[in-house]
Amino acid sequence: MEYSDIILPPTLLKKTEYDSQCDLDDHPQLLNFGILKSYNDMPTGSQHPAEQQYYFIHLSFQEYFAARHLIRTLNSPGKQNAINFINKYKYNRRYLYVFIFASGLLAQSENKSCMELFWATIEGQPLDLVGLTHIKLIIECLDELTDQTLFLQITDLMKSVSDWLDICITTKSQPVIDSLLQSLMRSSSLCNSFILQNKILELLHIEDQASQYTIYYIISNLPIREPMPKLISELCTAIRDGDSAIRHSACTALEVMGEKAATNDVICALTDTLRDEEWFVRRTASAALEAMGKKAATTEMISVVSNARRDQNSSIGQSAYRPIGAMGEKAVTTEMISALSNSLRDQYIRLSAYRAFEAMGKKAATTEMISALSNALRDEHIRQFACAALGTIGIKAATTEMISVLSNARRDQNSSTGQSAYRPIGAMGEKAVTSEAIPALINALRDEHVRQVACAALGTIGIKAAMTEVISAFINARRRENLCIIQFTYHAIKAMSETAATSEAIPALMNALEDADSYISHAACATLRAMDEKVSTNEVISALINALQDEDSHVRLCACLGLGQMAKKLATNEMVAALINAVRDEDSDLRQWACLALEWMIEKLETFEVLSILIHVLRDKDLDARRCACRVLGWMDEEGATNEMVSLFINPLRDEDSHVRQSACEALERVMCSYPAMKKLVPRILQELYITDTRQLEYLNALISILFKI
Repeated sequence: MEYSDIILPPTLLKKTEYDSQCDLDDHPQLLNFGILKSYNDMPTGSQHPAEQQYYFIHLSFQEYFAARHLIRTLNSPGKQNAINFINKYKYNRRYLYVFIFASGLLAQSENKSCMELFWATIEGQPLDLVGLTHIKLIIECLDELTDQTLFLQITDLMKSVSDWLDICITTKSQPVIDSLLQSLMRSSSLCNSFILQNKILELLHIEDQASQYTIYYIISNLPIREPMPKLISELCTAIRDGDSAIRHSACTALEVMGEKAATNDVICALTDTLRDEEWFVRRTASAALEAMGKKAATTEMISVVSNARRDQNSSIGQSAYRPIGAMGEKAVTTEMISALSNSLRDQYIRLSAYRAFEAMGKKAATTEMISALSNALRDEHIRQFACAALGTIGIKAATTEMISVLSNARRDQNSSTGQSAYRPIGAMGEKAVTSEAIPALINALRDEHVRQVACAALGTIGIKAAMTEVISAFINARRRENLCIIQFTYHAIKAMSETAATSEAIPALMNALEDADSYISHAACATLRAMDEKVSTNEVISALINALQDEDSHVRLCACLGLGQMAKKLATNEMVAALINAVRDEDSDLRQWACLALEWMIEKLETFEVLSILIHVLRDKDLDARRCACRVLGWMDEEGATNEMVSLFINPLRDEDSHVRQSACEALERVMCSYPAMKKLVPRILQELYITDTRQLEYLNALISILFKI
């Protein structure tokens, strides 16, 4: 690190081997346990681990090991080298974490003399002239000495830190204050010390207003997680101070302390501050109560929330409702629910009330809350917010009465209310599958304002009894040429297909496959393909084979994909014949998928059936069909390795198209390497191909190279 090197050269590794008497050949794991990576920028070089360059995957590892080396040197006869290093670099930010790691490692050791030497060097000359850089180093290293009892100088070091608080109050220099706070805010335990907190209590009694602003600013930025009771009491008093800036800083400090500061007096003071005349004070008081969580759920707090909507200042109500979500089940009282329900009727605070309902519903949805929201659904002015809150509660709200009310809510003339009514139905899952909810959702597909949300609800529910109705709605929508309904219904069908009852869905989908409208047949085909694990029946296979003759290329492609999925489990002669015809299709994507489907089903077919089909296809005029046949040949089983196989390979290897010849050669390689029986056929293949045409000589050489592999 001293030379700013991040690459560890082989010379350094050899020197380390010599100094440590550790041979890397005997311990190769030292270079391979996760923190080092090899680096080689030379075109050629040694592959021996000890002769390669390495670097740490993160600088923190280098700093940690540098700290270990520093401590080891400090505890050796050559300690002066370590002392010189500390004196030279202790104020260099690049080495800050080396000293922090060293302080932490010494705190974990029992080597008292080494620790004293380290700190004596840090505290000794040369020193920072101003002192700010030095105290920042002390703060960073001192934070590592948590619960350390052997090191007696901790008290003196803490006193030097607290003295700098006096300097900040005296100078009131904002750059100095912020620089000191940067280090204190990174500490995890230093601010919890009684020495520092006692100094803060001392400074709080300064009467000068400017000094008061400064100390409260400092307190509001300190990470005090274990506050002293006296400090909490002082902050509680400050909340009622006449100056809004001090009230704001006191609330911010209590927010950082969280539940540790949640005494009855503090909660009462913060609750009163929710009515403060300054909006930023109310906001921080609300945030402080929220940070205190369940402990803030006192009778006084709930009473403030209950009365908040009566306050003429709407922002007071907004601040009062914010902490409710963090209070959990303690806040779910009859009085609170009643207050929130009434607040939904206030246009200025209804959003805050809704968020409170939402937060409470995630943690403690009760019968009273659901009942209150159900009643709110009957009010056209607040129905939208009630629906949204019920959507958050989800399956807990899935009662018969609730579903009935939500189904009626879709008739609201306000489209956003209708949208909100369908979201909770989707969140309720299969419990929402009722005689009222399903027709409501299907009818909603015809409403341009709510169809998207209704479609999502149908897909989420995964309904089983309504597949036929939804498909019917989809077809009828197409008849009316309403493309938006088509799109949303199509996606709903696809989403429902994962859990739909096939006995209900398949007949409707098969009828749709025969529809004259290509869009409908394409959608039905795509849905059947998505349901392939459930629909491998003769009727469906027959329908998909017929769909391969459709005039629309998208329908043919979708049918081919469906047959390909089914081919993994079931293969029939009819499927093979249909896919062979598809290989000759004018659509290139369809030809490729048909070829892939044939490869999937090759193991399920008799060898003689495949050979008889391939003989015809290999003579086809379409080169993609010939290439497909070559690829299928490559997946033949061992029974196919016969003299007939030789005849099948000869013509493709002589084909005029280079792509066909390449496919034939690759297939031949796969077969010859997989089945020993093919070795006996090699002489005949060589004899057949031994001609002077350079085009075949190219693949003759390739064939010879295959021989070396087998």
